[in-house]
Amino acid sequence: MNPGKWTMRKQLSMADGFVMLFLIFILMNGIVGSGILPVEWLARFLPGSATVINKMLIQQIFQTLLMVGIVLLFLRMRGTTLQQIGLRPFQDRRWFYWSVMWGGVTFFAMLFVSACMVKLFPNAEPQTATQLIMQANGQWENFAVILMVSVLAPFSEELVFRGYIYHSLRMYKSQWFSILAASLMFGCMHYDLFRLLPLTLVGIFLNVAAVRSESLWGSMIMHGVWNFMMASLVLAV
Repeated sequence: MNPGKWTMRKQLSMADGFVMLFLIFILMNGIVGSGILPVEWLARFLPGSATVINKMLIQQIFQTLLMVGIVLLFLRMRGTTLQQIGLRPFQDRRWFYWSVMWGGVTFFAMLFVSACMVKLFPNAEPQTATQLIMQANGQWENFAVILMVSVLAPFSEELVFRGYIYHSLRMYKSQWFSILAASLMFGCMHYDLFRLLPLTLVGIFLNVAAVRSESLWGSMIMHGVWNFMMASLVLAV
């Protein structure tokens, strides 16, 4: 997925990714944390009213819209399109099946890593998201969890990290430098120092999938399958 194959009216800036992440962090925490976004009030319109899962869903919807909106804003500023940062159909349809398969492989690999980390650090707490997912109760909340982790999060995160940020770096740096830098930022964005390394490694696998398939759908599907299997396991416990 070489950016040089497509002519861009204006080049992406290597600093765009850092500015983008800063904006997402400031706006997400500022708007939700300050109460400007009436999370609890909006959650009352969902089945079960303002439960933890419903409030989590409202926040995830807002975060997805925010991330997609910022990407579209930067694309417009740079005179670039979604297609030019990888949001285009597979050229080889077999990549759909390969992406599903590699999503499953990632799930089992991360399951093994998690088991090792628990063995080495028995007092370590689960991820915050995992703790919240464990509170899901009933069909609606199970559906809400699957929607968040399998659709909303993969779409928005892949658009930002394997889409815009990777391509903005790739225009100036080597492919592997761009993959490593984008993956490290992906790991940092989860605000979990304890799991920074495994999340960064997953980011690398996702980026390789996007590059090899020449489409963000490769990493989006892989990301969605991994999250779906992980969430299903947590919900089943």
